[in-house]
Amino acid sequence: MFNKEQILEKLAELDLPLGEYALGTSAVLVLNGLKEYANDLDIDCSAELFDSYLLKGYMFKIYEPKK
Repeated sequence: MFNKEQILEKLAELDLPLGEYALGTSAVLVLNGLKEYANDLDIDCSAELFDSYLLKGYMFKIYEPKK
């Protein structure tokens, strides 16, 4: 679980370039004070940024929609 401080720390650690990514769902609610914790960080990014992080050894997971 991530609180506001932890979200900001993780984003600083990832050093994502401005304009190349967007936060989604619960993280946005936490950053805006509407929720206390996010279970995870959903980060949408450009294909180029995605590829660059794969080359750095980062892993990703694809979630199937719940039926």
